[in-house]
Amino acid sequence: MRVWMQWGEPALMGVLLLAGLYLSLRLGLLPVRRPGAVWRATLGGRRTGGDAGSVSPFQAMATALAGTVGTGNMVGVATALAAGGPGAVFWMWASALVGMTTKYCETLLTLLYRKRNAAGEWVGGPMHVLRRALGLRWLPDLFAAAGAVAAFGIGNMAQVNSAAAALEDSLGLSPWVTGLALAGLTALVILGGGKRIPRACARLVPAMAVCYLALAGAALWIGRAGILPALAGIVRGAFTPTAAVGGFLGSSVARTMATGLSRGIFTHEAGLGSSPIAHASAETDSPVRQGMWGVFEVFADTMVVCTVTALVILVSGAWTSGADGAPLTLMAFTGALGNWAGAGVALSLFLFALAAMLGWNFYGLRCLEFLTRSSGCRRAYQAAYLAAVVLGAVLPMDWIWPACDLLNACMILPNMVGVLALAGEAARETRAYFARGRETL
Repeated sequence: MRVWMQWGEPALMGVLLLAGLYLSLRLGLLPVRRPGAVWRATLGGRRTGGDAGSVSPFQAMATALAGTVGTGNMVGVATALAAGGPGAVFWMWASALVGMTTKYCETLLTLLYRKRNAAGEWVGGPMHVLRRALGLRWLPDLFAAAGAVAAFGIGNMAQVNSAAAALEDSLGLSPWVTGLALAGLTALVILGGGKRIPRACARLVPAMAVCYLALAGAALWIGRAGILPALAGIVRGAFTPTAAVGGFLGSSVARTMATGLSRGIFTHEAGLGSSPIAHASAETDSPVRQGMWGVFEVFADTMVVCTVTALVILVSGAWTSGADGAPLTLMAFTGALGNWAGAGVALSLFLFALAAMLGWNFYGLRCLEFLTRSSGCRRAYQAAYLAAVVLGAVLPMDWIWPACDLLNACMILPNMVGVLALAGEAARETRAYFARGRETL
Protein backbone atom coordinates (compact mmCIF):
# COMPACT_ATOMS: atom_id res chain seq x y z
CA MET A 1 0.00 0.00 0.00
CA ARG A 2 2.86 2.36 0.78
CA VAL A 3 4.36 1.73 -2.65
CA TRP A 4 1.02 2.60 -4.23
CA MET A 5 0.78 5.86 -2.30
CA GLN A 6 4.33 6.81 -3.29
CA TRP A 7 4.27 5.85 -6.97
CA GLY A 8 0.86 4.61 -8.08
CA GLU A 9 -1.24 7.62 -7.14
CA PRO A 10 1.08 10.25 -8.75
CA ALA A 11 1.35 8.11 -11.89
CA LEU A 12 -2.43 7.78 -12.11
CA MET A 13 -2.85 11.53 -11.64
CA GLY A 14 -0.36 12.11 -14.44
CA VAL A 15 -2.30 9.77 -16.74
CA LEU A 16 -5.53 11.68 -16.09
CA LEU A 17 -3.95 15.08 -16.67
CA LEU A 18 -2.13 14.07 -19.86
CA ALA A 19 -5.25 12.35 -21.17
CA GLY A 20 -7.32 15.43 -20.34
CA LEU A 21 -4.88 17.69 -22.17
CA TYR A 22 -4.93 15.39 -25.21
CA LEU A 23 -8.74 15.31 -25.27
CA SER A 24 -8.91 19.09 -24.81
CA LEU A 25 -6.69 19.62 -27.83
CA ARG A 26 -8.48 16.93 -29.86
CA LEU A 27 -11.82 18.65 -29.29
CA GLY A 28 -10.48 22.15 -29.84
CA LEU A 29 -10.69 23.36 -26.23
CA LEU A 30 -14.47 23.02 -26.40
CA PRO A 31 -15.47 24.27 -22.90
CA VAL A 32 -13.18 27.32 -23.20
CA ARG A 33 -13.98 28.26 -26.80
CA ARG A 34 -17.73 27.57 -26.70
CA PRO A 35 -19.08 28.45 -23.24
CA GLY A 36 -22.20 29.85 -24.88
CA ALA A 37 -22.94 26.51 -26.52
CA VAL A 38 -22.54 24.77 -23.17
CA TRP A 39 -24.96 27.23 -21.58
CA ARG A 40 -27.56 26.86 -24.34
CA ALA A 41 -27.34 23.06 -24.17
CA THR A 42 -27.85 23.01 -20.39
CA LEU A 43 -29.47 25.61 -18.14
CA GLY A 44 -30.00 28.19 -20.88
CA GLY A 45 -31.80 25.99 -23.39
CA ARG A 46 -35.12 24.28 -23.83
CA ARG A 47 -35.80 21.12 -21.86
CA THR A 48 -35.76 17.85 -23.74
CA GLY A 49 -36.74 14.39 -22.61
CA GLY A 50 -39.37 11.72 -22.77
CA ASP A 51 -42.63 11.29 -20.94
CA ALA A 52 -43.35 11.99 -17.28
CA GLY A 53 -42.00 8.58 -16.32
CA SER A 54 -38.62 9.09 -17.93
CA VAL A 55 -35.40 10.50 -16.51
CA SER A 56 -34.76 14.01 -17.84
CA PRO A 57 -31.29 15.29 -18.80
CA PHE A 58 -31.32 17.53 -15.73
CA GLN A 59 -32.29 14.68 -13.41
CA ALA A 60 -29.48 12.55 -14.85
CA MET A 61 -27.00 15.39 -14.34
CA ALA A 62 -28.29 16.00 -10.80
CA THR A 63 -27.69 12.33 -9.97
CA ALA A 64 -24.15 12.60 -11.34
CA LEU A 65 -23.59 15.86 -9.47
CA ALA A 66 -24.93 14.28 -6.28
CA GLY A 67 -22.23 11.62 -6.51
CA THR A 68 -19.59 14.24 -7.29
CA VAL A 69 -20.47 17.08 -4.90
CA GLY A 70 -19.89 15.19 -1.67
CA THR A 71 -18.23 16.16 1.58
CA GLY A 72 -14.94 16.43 -0.32
CA ASN A 73 -16.05 19.82 -1.60
CA MET A 74 -15.74 21.12 1.95
CA VAL A 75 -13.39 18.69 3.65
CA GLY A 76 -11.18 18.03 0.61
CA VAL A 77 -10.71 21.72 -0.15
CA ALA A 78 -9.73 22.39 3.45
CA THR A 79 -7.20 19.54 3.28
CA ALA A 80 -5.72 20.98 0.09
CA LEU A 81 -5.29 24.42 1.67
CA ALA A 82 -3.81 22.97 4.86
CA ALA A 83 -1.22 20.99 2.87
CA GLY A 84 -0.50 23.19 -0.15
CA GLY A 85 -1.54 26.70 0.81
CA PRO A 86 -3.61 29.11 -1.33
CA GLY A 87 -1.85 28.14 -4.56
CA ALA A 88 -3.43 24.68 -4.40
CA VAL A 89 -6.74 26.25 -5.45
CA PHE A 90 -5.20 27.44 -8.73
CA TRP A 91 -4.17 23.89 -9.60
CA MET A 92 -7.64 22.64 -8.67
CA TRP A 93 -8.95 25.07 -11.29
CA ALA A 94 -6.39 23.78 -13.80
CA SER A 95 -7.49 20.18 -13.23
CA ALA A 96 -11.11 21.24 -13.73
CA LEU A 97 -10.36 22.92 -17.07
CA VAL A 98 -8.97 19.72 -18.57
CA GLY A 99 -11.45 17.63 -16.60
CA MET A 100 -14.39 19.33 -18.32
CA THR A 101 -13.38 17.86 -21.67
CA THR A 102 -12.69 14.45 -20.16
CA LYS A 103 -16.14 14.41 -18.54
CA TYR A 104 -17.70 15.59 -21.80
CA CYS A 105 -16.08 12.78 -23.80
CA GLU A 106 -16.89 9.98 -21.36
CA THR A 107 -20.50 11.17 -21.11
CA LEU A 108 -20.94 11.50 -24.89
CA LEU A 109 -19.50 8.03 -25.51
CA THR A 110 -21.72 6.50 -22.86
CA LEU A 111 -24.81 7.94 -24.59
CA LEU A 112 -23.63 6.52 -27.92
CA TYR A 113 -23.27 2.97 -26.58
CA ARG A 114 -26.00 2.69 -23.94
CA LYS A 115 -28.88 0.24 -24.23
CA ARG A 116 -32.26 -0.57 -22.71
CA ASN A 117 -32.42 -3.04 -19.84
CA ALA A 118 -35.21 -5.54 -19.16
CA ALA A 119 -37.24 -2.83 -17.42
CA GLY A 120 -36.99 -0.55 -20.44
CA GLU A 121 -34.58 1.87 -18.72
CA TRP A 122 -31.51 3.31 -20.42
CA VAL A 123 -28.33 1.85 -18.92
CA GLY A 124 -24.75 2.68 -19.80
CA GLY A 125 -21.33 3.56 -18.51
CA PRO A 126 -17.72 2.69 -19.30
CA MET A 127 -18.40 -1.04 -18.95
CA HIS A 128 -20.93 -0.87 -21.78
CA VAL A 129 -18.63 1.29 -23.92
CA LEU A 130 -15.75 -1.15 -23.48
CA ARG A 131 -17.96 -4.15 -24.24
CA ARG A 132 -20.13 -2.80 -27.07
CA ALA A 133 -17.69 -0.45 -28.85
CA LEU A 134 -14.39 -2.24 -28.36
CA GLY A 135 -15.50 -5.83 -27.81
CA LEU A 136 -13.39 -6.21 -24.66
CA ARG A 137 -14.18 -8.83 -22.04
CA TRP A 138 -12.32 -8.56 -18.74
CA LEU A 139 -11.81 -4.77 -18.62
CA PRO A 140 -15.57 -4.06 -18.50
CA ASP A 141 -15.96 -6.61 -15.71
CA LEU A 142 -13.03 -5.07 -13.81
CA PHE A 143 -14.59 -1.61 -14.02
CA ALA A 144 -18.03 -2.85 -12.96
CA ALA A 145 -16.68 -4.88 -10.03
CA ALA A 146 -14.54 -1.98 -8.82
CA GLY A 147 -17.47 0.44 -9.16
CA ALA A 148 -19.84 -1.80 -7.23
CA VAL A 149 -17.36 -2.08 -4.35
CA ALA A 150 -16.10 1.54 -4.48
CA ALA A 151 -19.66 2.74 -3.85
CA PHE A 152 -19.29 1.45 -0.29
CA GLY A 153 -16.12 3.48 0.29
CA ILE A 154 -15.83 6.82 -1.47
CA GLY A 155 -19.57 7.10 -1.99
CA ASN A 156 -20.78 5.87 1.38
CA MET A 157 -18.61 5.28 4.44
CA ALA A 158 -16.15 8.11 3.75
CA GLN A 159 -19.04 10.54 3.21
CA VAL A 160 -21.04 9.67 6.31
CA ASN A 161 -17.91 9.64 8.48
CA SER A 162 -17.13 13.26 7.59
CA ALA A 163 -20.71 14.32 8.25
CA ALA A 164 -20.90 12.45 11.56
CA ALA A 165 -17.65 14.01 12.78
CA ALA A 166 -18.85 17.50 11.91
CA LEU A 167 -22.21 17.04 13.63
CA GLU A 168 -20.52 15.65 16.72
CA ASP A 169 -18.10 18.59 16.90
CA SER A 170 -20.68 21.30 16.29
CA LEU A 171 -23.84 19.92 17.92
CA GLY A 172 -22.58 17.11 20.14
CA LEU A 173 -24.69 14.65 18.13
CA SER A 174 -23.76 11.00 18.53
CA PRO A 175 -22.32 9.41 15.35
CA TRP A 176 -24.81 6.59 15.84
CA VAL A 177 -27.68 9.07 15.47
CA THR A 178 -26.16 10.56 12.32
CA GLY A 179 -25.53 7.13 10.83
CA LEU A 180 -29.05 5.87 11.56
CA ALA A 181 -30.63 9.08 10.25
CA LEU A 182 -28.66 8.92 7.00
CA ALA A 183 -29.41 5.21 6.63
CA GLY A 184 -33.12 5.85 7.09
CA LEU A 185 -33.25 8.69 4.55
CA THR A 186 -31.17 6.71 2.07
CA ALA A 187 -33.47 3.70 2.45
CA LEU A 188 -36.56 5.83 1.72
CA VAL A 189 -35.09 6.67 -1.69
CA ILE A 190 -33.10 3.66 -2.85
CA LEU A 191 -35.72 1.06 -1.94
CA GLY A 192 -38.29 2.76 -4.14
CA GLY A 193 -36.92 1.77 -7.53
CA GLY A 194 -34.20 2.95 -9.90
CA LYS A 195 -35.97 6.09 -11.15
CA ARG A 196 -36.63 7.42 -7.64
CA ILE A 197 -32.93 8.22 -7.15
CA PRO A 198 -32.65 10.69 -10.10
CA ARG A 199 -35.90 12.38 -9.08
CA ALA A 200 -34.77 12.75 -5.47
CA CYS A 201 -31.38 14.08 -6.56
CA ALA A 202 -33.02 16.64 -8.87
CA ARG A 203 -34.71 18.12 -5.78
CA LEU A 204 -31.94 17.62 -3.24
CA VAL A 205 -28.93 18.89 -5.20
CA PRO A 206 -30.26 22.38 -6.04
CA ALA A 207 -31.65 22.82 -2.52
CA MET A 208 -28.43 21.86 -0.75
CA ALA A 209 -26.35 23.95 -3.16
CA VAL A 210 -28.48 27.05 -2.58
CA CYS A 211 -28.37 26.63 1.21
CA TYR A 212 -24.61 26.13 1.31
CA LEU A 213 -23.84 28.91 -1.16
CA ALA A 214 -26.08 31.29 0.80
CA LEU A 215 -24.15 30.48 3.98
CA ALA A 216 -20.84 30.92 2.19
CA GLY A 217 -22.07 34.12 0.52
CA ALA A 218 -22.88 35.61 3.93
CA ALA A 219 -19.40 34.75 5.21
CA LEU A 220 -17.78 36.27 2.13
CA TRP A 221 -19.88 39.43 2.37
CA ILE A 222 -18.64 39.99 5.90
CA GLY A 223 -15.05 39.40 4.80
CA ARG A 224 -15.43 40.98 1.35
CA ALA A 225 -12.39 43.18 1.80
CA GLY A 226 -10.23 40.06 1.80
CA ILE A 227 -11.58 38.47 -1.40
CA LEU A 228 -9.25 40.21 -3.87
CA PRO A 229 -6.15 39.61 -1.70
CA ALA A 230 -7.22 35.96 -1.40
CA LEU A 231 -7.52 35.63 -5.19
CA ALA A 232 -4.12 37.29 -5.62
CA GLY A 233 -2.68 34.86 -3.07
CA ILE A 234 -4.10 31.91 -5.02
CA VAL A 235 -2.36 32.98 -8.23
CA ARG A 236 0.88 33.97 -6.50
CA GLY A 237 1.00 30.80 -4.42
CA ALA A 238 0.64 28.62 -7.51
CA PHE A 239 4.06 29.69 -8.83
CA THR A 240 6.05 30.66 -5.74
CA PRO A 241 6.76 28.75 -2.51
CA THR A 242 4.43 29.56 0.37
CA ALA A 243 6.26 30.46 3.56
CA ALA A 244 5.37 29.01 6.94
CA VAL A 245 2.91 31.20 8.84
CA GLY A 246 1.07 30.44 12.06
CA GLY A 247 0.25 26.74 12.13
CA PHE A 248 0.86 26.37 8.38
CA LEU A 249 4.24 24.70 7.82
CA GLY A 250 4.87 26.10 4.35
CA SER A 251 4.82 24.44 0.94
CA SER A 252 7.02 24.20 -2.14
CA VAL A 253 5.65 24.87 -5.62
CA ALA A 254 5.84 21.17 -6.46
CA ARG A 255 3.89 20.17 -3.37
CA THR A 256 1.32 22.90 -3.93
CA MET A 257 0.81 21.76 -7.52
CA ALA A 258 0.53 18.07 -6.61
CA THR A 259 -1.89 18.79 -3.77
CA GLY A 260 -4.15 21.01 -5.85
CA LEU A 261 -4.23 18.70 -8.85
CA SER A 262 -4.94 15.59 -6.78
CA ARG A 263 -7.68 17.28 -4.73
CA GLY A 264 -9.22 18.70 -7.89
CA ILE A 265 -9.34 15.29 -9.54
CA PHE A 266 -10.84 13.83 -6.36
CA THR A 267 -13.62 16.43 -6.22
CA HIS A 268 -14.79 16.53 -9.85
CA GLU A 269 -14.03 12.84 -10.60
CA ALA A 270 -13.43 13.46 -14.33
CA GLY A 271 -11.95 10.27 -15.78
CA LEU A 272 -13.26 8.02 -13.02
CA GLY A 273 -16.15 6.90 -15.21
CA SER A 274 -18.76 7.03 -12.45
CA SER A 275 -20.99 9.95 -13.44
CA PRO A 276 -21.52 8.78 -17.06
CA ILE A 277 -23.48 5.89 -15.53
CA ALA A 278 -26.03 8.44 -14.32
CA HIS A 279 -25.96 10.50 -17.53
CA ALA A 280 -26.75 7.33 -19.51
CA SER A 281 -30.24 7.22 -17.98
CA ALA A 282 -31.35 10.50 -19.57
CA GLU A 283 -34.06 10.70 -22.23
CA THR A 284 -32.28 13.16 -24.52
CA ASP A 285 -32.23 13.97 -28.21
CA SER A 286 -28.44 14.22 -28.47
CA PRO A 287 -25.38 12.58 -26.88
CA VAL A 288 -23.54 15.86 -27.37
CA ARG A 289 -26.18 17.74 -25.38
CA GLN A 290 -25.79 15.37 -22.46
CA GLY A 291 -22.03 15.70 -22.76
CA MET A 292 -22.50 19.43 -22.21
CA TRP A 293 -24.21 18.61 -18.92
CA GLY A 294 -20.99 16.78 -18.01
CA VAL A 295 -19.07 20.01 -18.62
CA PHE A 296 -21.52 21.89 -16.43
CA GLU A 297 -21.14 19.27 -13.71
CA VAL A 298 -17.37 19.85 -13.41
CA PHE A 299 -17.85 23.62 -13.53
CA ALA A 300 -20.47 23.61 -10.76
CA ASP A 301 -18.48 21.23 -8.59
CA THR A 302 -14.99 22.72 -8.73
CA MET A 303 -15.23 26.23 -10.15
CA VAL A 304 -18.22 27.18 -7.97
CA VAL A 305 -18.62 25.07 -4.81
CA CYS A 306 -14.94 24.32 -4.21
CA THR A 307 -13.88 27.89 -5.02
CA VAL A 308 -16.43 29.39 -2.64
CA THR A 309 -15.31 27.05 0.13
CA ALA A 310 -11.67 27.95 -0.47
CA LEU A 311 -12.37 31.69 -0.43
CA VAL A 312 -14.25 31.45 2.88
CA ILE A 313 -11.29 29.64 4.45
CA LEU A 314 -8.71 32.03 2.98
CA VAL A 315 -10.60 35.22 3.79
CA SER A 316 -11.09 34.07 7.37
CA GLY A 317 -7.37 33.42 7.80
CA ALA A 318 -8.17 30.04 9.34
CA TRP A 319 -5.91 28.23 6.85
CA THR A 320 -2.89 29.35 8.90
CA SER A 321 -4.26 27.83 12.12
CA GLY A 322 -2.82 24.35 11.61
CA ALA A 323 -6.31 22.81 11.52
CA ASP A 324 -7.26 20.42 8.71
CA GLY A 325 -10.33 18.88 7.08
CA ALA A 326 -13.81 19.48 8.53
CA PRO A 327 -12.51 21.32 11.67
CA LEU A 328 -10.79 23.87 9.41
CA THR A 329 -13.96 24.49 7.42
CA LEU A 330 -16.01 24.81 10.61
CA MET A 331 -13.46 27.23 12.07
CA ALA A 332 -13.62 29.46 8.98
CA PHE A 333 -17.41 29.72 8.96
CA THR A 334 -17.84 30.18 12.70
CA GLY A 335 -15.10 32.82 12.72
CA ALA A 336 -17.04 34.86 10.17
CA LEU A 337 -20.64 34.22 11.22
CA GLY A 338 -20.54 33.00 14.80
CA ASN A 339 -21.07 29.63 16.44
CA TRP A 340 -24.46 29.12 14.81
CA ALA A 341 -22.73 28.76 11.45
CA GLY A 342 -21.10 25.55 12.65
CA ALA A 343 -24.54 23.95 12.72
CA GLY A 344 -25.19 25.23 9.21
CA VAL A 345 -21.95 23.75 7.88
CA ALA A 346 -22.61 20.47 9.66
CA LEU A 347 -26.11 20.31 8.16
CA SER A 348 -24.62 21.04 4.73
CA LEU A 349 -22.16 18.19 5.21
CA PHE A 350 -25.09 15.96 6.18
CA LEU A 351 -26.98 16.84 2.98
CA PHE A 352 -23.87 16.57 0.80
CA ALA A 353 -23.19 13.13 2.26
CA LEU A 354 -26.79 12.05 1.65
CA ALA A 355 -26.64 13.21 -1.97
CA ALA A 356 -23.34 11.45 -2.57
CA MET A 357 -24.66 8.20 -1.10
CA LEU A 358 -27.72 8.33 -3.35
CA GLY A 359 -25.64 9.00 -6.44
CA TRP A 360 -23.12 6.29 -5.69
CA ASN A 361 -25.82 3.77 -4.85
CA PHE A 362 -27.17 4.36 -8.36
CA TYR A 363 -23.68 3.74 -9.78
CA GLY A 364 -23.19 0.62 -7.71
CA LEU A 365 -26.52 -0.86 -8.74
CA ARG A 366 -25.83 -0.28 -12.44
CA CYS A 367 -22.40 -1.91 -12.07
CA LEU A 368 -23.98 -4.85 -10.23
CA GLU A 369 -26.64 -5.16 -12.94
CA PHE A 370 -23.88 -5.38 -15.56
CA LEU A 371 -22.28 -8.28 -13.67
CA THR A 372 -25.43 -10.12 -12.61
CA ARG A 373 -29.17 -9.65 -13.14
CA SER A 374 -30.13 -11.59 -10.01
CA SER A 375 -32.78 -9.80 -7.93
CA GLY A 376 -31.41 -11.55 -4.87
CA CYS A 377 -28.02 -9.96 -5.41
CA ARG A 378 -29.67 -6.56 -5.74
CA ARG A 379 -31.53 -6.94 -2.44
CA ALA A 380 -28.39 -8.14 -0.65
CA TYR A 381 -26.43 -5.22 -2.12
CA GLN A 382 -28.98 -2.68 -0.89
CA ALA A 383 -29.03 -4.20 2.60
CA ALA A 384 -25.23 -4.17 2.79
CA TYR A 385 -25.15 -0.58 1.53
CA LEU A 386 -27.48 0.61 4.28
CA ALA A 387 -25.49 -1.26 6.92
CA ALA A 388 -22.31 0.42 5.65
CA VAL A 389 -23.92 3.83 6.21
CA VAL A 390 -24.23 3.14 9.94
CA LEU A 391 -20.78 1.56 10.20
CA GLY A 392 -19.19 4.47 8.37
CA ALA A 393 -20.47 6.87 11.02
CA VAL A 394 -18.92 5.03 13.97
CA LEU A 395 -15.80 3.22 12.71
CA PRO A 396 -12.33 4.75 12.18
CA MET A 397 -11.80 5.54 8.50
CA ASP A 398 -7.99 5.66 8.26
CA TRP A 399 -8.00 2.50 6.17
CA ILE A 400 -10.67 3.62 3.73
CA TRP A 401 -8.68 6.13 1.67
CA PRO A 402 -5.91 3.80 0.43
CA ALA A 403 -8.58 1.21 -0.40
CA CYS A 404 -10.61 3.84 -2.28
CA ASP A 405 -7.53 4.91 -4.24
CA LEU A 406 -6.90 1.35 -5.41
CA LEU A 407 -10.54 0.85 -6.39
CA ASN A 408 -10.53 4.19 -8.20
CA ALA A 409 -7.49 3.06 -10.19
CA CYS A 410 -9.41 -0.08 -11.23
CA MET A 411 -12.13 2.24 -12.58
CA ILE A 412 -9.96 4.97 -14.10
CA LEU A 413 -7.64 2.78 -16.16
CA PRO A 414 -10.35 0.80 -18.00
CA ASN A 415 -12.44 3.94 -18.46
CA MET A 416 -9.57 5.91 -19.98
CA VAL A 417 -8.73 3.02 -22.31
CA GLY A 418 -12.20 3.39 -23.78
CA VAL A 419 -12.22 7.20 -23.85
CA LEU A 420 -8.82 7.51 -25.52
CA ALA A 421 -9.52 4.71 -28.00
CA LEU A 422 -12.76 6.42 -29.06
CA ALA A 423 -11.60 10.04 -28.85
CA GLY A 424 -11.82 10.34 -32.63
CA GLU A 425 -15.46 9.26 -32.58
CA ALA A 426 -16.22 11.83 -29.87
CA ALA A 427 -14.57 14.52 -31.97
CA ARG A 428 -16.55 13.52 -35.08
CA GLU A 429 -19.86 13.55 -33.19
CA THR A 430 -19.03 16.98 -31.81
CA ARG A 431 -18.12 18.41 -35.22
CA ALA A 432 -21.31 16.99 -36.72
CA TYR A 433 -23.39 18.53 -33.93
CA PHE A 434 -22.01 22.01 -34.53
CA ALA A 435 -22.14 21.58 -38.30
CA ARG A 436 -25.90 20.94 -38.01
CA GLY A 437 -26.29 24.06 -35.89
CA ARG A 438 -27.77 22.08 -33.02
CA GLU A 439 -26.20 24.40 -30.46
CA THR A 440 -28.71 27.10 -31.39
CA LEU A 441 -31.67 24.96 -30.37
